[in-house]
Amino acid sequence: MTDPELIAGILAGEAGYFHTLFMRYEKLAYGIAWKYLNQEADVHDATQAAWCRVYTKLNTLKNAKQFKTWFYSIVANECLMLLRKTYRKKEVFFTDIRKLLCHEANEDEYLDDLMKTDDPTKELEDRERVRLATKALAHIKEEHQLPLFLHGWLNIKNEDIGVIINRTTEGAKSRIYRGRRELRDIMER
Repeated sequence: MTDPELIAGILAGEAGYFHTLFMRYEKLAYGIAWKYLNQEADVHDATQAAWCRVYTKLNTLKNAKQFKTWFYSIVANECLMLLRKTYRKKEVFFTDIRKLLCHEANEDEYLDDLMKTDDPTKELEDRERVRLATKALAHIKEEHQLPLFLHGWLNIKNEDIGVIINRTTEGAKSRIYRGRRELRDIMER
């Protein structure tokens, strides 16, 4: 059965046809989502949302022969929406970090949340290391602070840092490199 025949059947109320369409494009949806998200839980969420959108919007498809292209764009859009939502949550965290670096936030309250552990000695050492590094980090150029923090302390990939700071991957690498150099110079004084 062709895609246009399946779609006509689904629009006519044949529920079993949607299952057939799902089985036909399940691997494609997974592959598209994996390319964007690279995490199993996110891939599952995005593909599930995409299939829900296909089910509710199938009647808006103008040319059933173009289903595969239409479907691809729905899956890709769901992935992008999930990425945007994830980055918005991270941006709230990064705004807090920026405030801390600029001494606009209460350092002790922030460190209390960040450094919770069952080992008081380790907590004290971590707290002091973060406090010293934060003070040193606050003295480098602002444009280098966030990329260096994300890379050095949170181990975020350069590609993701580029997205967060609205730069290319190369731009993120450059800011990290320059930030490290500035930080090293400050620490050597």
